[in-house]
Amino acid sequence: MARRMSIFGFCPLFLSGFFSISMVLALIGSVSPLRAEEVVSDGGTSATVIEATVPAETTVTPRNDSSPANVAPVQSHEKAEPSDESTAAPAVPSELPVPSVPPVPSVPAIPGAPDEGVAAPTKGADRPAPEPKIVKPDPQSEKQPALRIASWGGAYQASQDKAYFRPFRRSTNIAIEALVHKGASEGSLIESMTKGIDWDVADLTSRDVDIACEKGLIQPIDLDQIMAGDGAGREDFLPGAITKCGIGSVAWSSVIVVNRRKFRNRQAETIEDFFNISRFKGKRALPRGPKYLLEMALMADGIAADDVYDVLATSEGVDRAFNKLGRIKEHIIWWDHAGEPIRLLEQGKAVMALSYSGRAYSEITARSHPFDIVWDGQVYDVDYWVISKNARSQDAARRFLRFALIPERLAAQARLFPYGPMRKSAVGLVGKHAYLDVDMAQYLPTLEEHLRKAVRLNTRWWSDNGERLKTRFDRWLRGEIEDEVAADRKPTETADN
Repeated sequence: MARRMSIFGFCPLFLSGFFSISMVLALIGSVSPLRAEEVVSDGGTSATVIEATVPAETTVTPRNDSSPANVAPVQSHEKAEPSDESTAAPAVPSELPVPSVPPVPSVPAIPGAPDEGVAAPTKGADRPAPEPKIVKPDPQSEKQPALRIASWGGAYQASQDKAYFRPFRRSTNIAIEALVHKGASEGSLIESMTKGIDWDVADLTSRDVDIACEKGLIQPIDLDQIMAGDGAGREDFLPGAITKCGIGSVAWSSVIVVNRRKFRNRQAETIEDFFNISRFKGKRALPRGPKYLLEMALMADGIAADDVYDVLATSEGVDRAFNKLGRIKEHIIWWDHAGEPIRLLEQGKAVMALSYSGRAYSEITARSHPFDIVWDGQVYDVDYWVISKNARSQDAARRFLRFALIPERLAAQARLFPYGPMRKSAVGLVGKHAYLDVDMAQYLPTLEEHLRKAVRLNTRWWSDNGERLKTRFDRWLRGEIEDEVAADRKPTETADN
């Protein structure tokens, strides 16, 4: 009998430990950052606002009845073909833990990649982000209609729900109705407003902001009004964070990812190393298109980050970028979908790849791949908060922006999702992941040391020049335009790997 009791006494302890591990693994799956920007193909997609699952406390409303329920395909922030990724990542849990017996989700699969499962992380600090009482609840707010906020869905919007939506509701008594969009550049937001399907606040990319602002669909931003009472002011925002119609929230980027096991004596650390085939032998995986590549080629050729687009604006600068790419052309594996570069590294077909910072974070922390991120030469883009011209309550929309731009709120999202806050003071507050023992600062594009040699993607410049450069790139890829590699190749260095 005593033995029986000891066994039954052990079972709850065992199950409790199992649940704890399950919750940690679930959290890794939930924060896998497979958001929409991560496709670079140039095909078109239709764009409709659709329903997505967002945690409780936030109302979610489908904005197009013809769309499939509970489906949120990965879409590009650029004009893109459908991704090869699965549907939206699971939501970030609302609170740590009430152990039920949920199935343990894995990181969303990359088609064609080996199923390696999810490595259990080191036990971390189970600390949800602080929820400061910044604004006293206003009884009158209960009479206001819900604030409708449109964003990108999936794990990204779930992190916003945890960092912004719920705390704002608790602090102001203003309800939030969460919507999912596919970007103004694909027409869904513009179409929704012209058809009377309105939203109040949205998270848009820089290109989306340009389009909506030019069409007069979003309000010009009065920063002094939005940031009233904020002591830091404009100086605390990173360059490019403040535009006519939007205020920057987070940044994501394209980065070099290196399989460190492929090099014995030294590791690649700079953009120049990526182009040094003699010292770092092996294939490079690059997107099949000029965007990101021309910028990184010029930086690798000695052009300062601040001068990249001025140089690209000249025919000599474009020639220089293609000549630099020509030095490694025979060593390039071209990819078309965002999941491919990581897969090529996994399979050993490439030793370095241009990928996205969020995906690299997921592979390193959740799958324990031996990959390093080279931030030197990163090209980053920014997401902005904007206010619709049709916002039902301009005051409530401004209050939300003021709340969402508080440094601690920005840091709270970065503890859940590895995009960089666009306020300097917020970056220093991030620390470890909200639930896991992962130092998030090393994965943020806006960490000061990561910005030393970084280019902010100039989407307006690409809008004006992209078609012309894509045509040239395609001809160069087919060999119809020769570069000057043979004529101006520099002496190669002695290989030591």
